[in-house]
Amino acid sequence: MRAALVLLAALWPALATAEPRPVIVRAEPVEIGGGTLAEGVTVAGAWELTSDDPAFGGLSGLWMGPEQIVLVSDRGHLLAGRIAEGGDAPLGLAVMHPLVDEAGRALTGDWSDAEGLARIGETFLVAFERDHRIMRMRADRRLAPAHRPADAYRLPGNAGMEGLAALPGNRLLAIAEGREDGAFPVWLIGPEGTTRGSLPALTRHAVTGADLGPDGLLYLSQRFYSPAEGVSLRLLRYALGDDGMPVPESAETLAALDAGSGIDNMEGIAAVPGEGGGIDVWLVSDDNFNPAQRTLLLRLKIGGGDG
Repeated sequence: MRAALVLLAALWPALATAEPRPVIVRAEPVEIGGGTLAEGVTVAGAWELTSDDPAFGGLSGLWMGPEQIVLVSDRGHLLAGRIAEGGDAPLGLAVMHPLVDEAGRALTGDWSDAEGLARIGETFLVAFERDHRIMRMRADRRLAPAHRPADAYRLPGNAGMEGLAALPGNRLLAIAEGREDGAFPVWLIGPEGTTRGSLPALTRHAVTGADLGPDGLLYLSQRFYSPAEGVSLRLLRYALGDDGMPVPESAETLAALDAGSGIDNMEGIAAVPGEGGGIDVWLVSDDNFNPAQRTLLLRLKIGGGDG
């Protein structure tokens, strides 16, 4: 896809006590190559995102709708914009505001480490680690407590519920980055309560994001990092059982991209209907506010036409 990516102004309601501010975001196309892609999977575009706003970065959770992209950062900010393709200037305007609690106070410190994002109906849900919990965004854009799994306190501080996916029936699937006995803890949260399960780890990669695709399958982003080997990404797909839990035996590896492919610390994921059919899987990287890292937005196309 040759067209430049542009982040345009979002229509995002103002917070009563934390006014959103416009943020200029530059999107420069970059090349992603090498790695292993399953049949029918192609790289359909990649962009390095930059901004002069000091709060820009650390993007860990991603949600995409037909006309809007919403991201959360691990320093307690929300970034909302629109994606448009075309034009010569990869430049756009987005809106950013701090995440705030029910009293309108901006989240800070360990309380602000947002890692996962999902939407049920008109309600956004945000998963946090360090203080492991899920919060819902009210109509006034303030965050209210939603769920805190009883055994989540056992998770390592920096390995919480990074995978968050909305399921039919007002249910939410939360998957931890950290492992217990070689498997990722999984919680299925619904109107009738919470079910605890697990998903065996297939490689050394840890879960960093989850989304339910339009095909009814679960898409997981997984990441591994070591100083010697750099960062690598695995994109997996699972069927869901009748109980809503991922079926381990159904695992498919759709993409395996290592440091030499040009990726970064890919975390947030969104699986949406693709142009010309098929599914577009979008991934965003968390740069950890490290000058040696980049914020990348990556688009993989699965099946469908050339879109």
